[in-house]
Amino acid sequence: ATGDAGGDEPTSLEEIPREDRLGPGGLDPVEVYDALPQPMRDAFDAGDVGALKKYVNALPLEEARAHMKAMVDSGLWVPTPGEDPGEALR
Repeated sequence: ATGDAGGDEPTSLEEIPREDRLGPGGLDPVEVYDALPQPMRDAFDAGDVGALKKYVNALPLEEARAHMKAMVDSGLWVPTPGEDPGEALR
């Protein structure tokens, strides 16, 4: 890759062995990301927290909480210390 200062560093999560990429809750971020609804993935890819919040807030509470917990447990989302992961985007 041009401009690659890392040399042998992996450029995507898929290149990192699964056991090395598991998040703090033991979930694989690649699997969690792939399981997210497309609008959540689009917002995540764009780094658009506002769009992510808007989508999550339109979901039933339990579904929103399940997605957010999975994102936290996989390391895709880092909640504010003391914050309930399920309430992170509400």
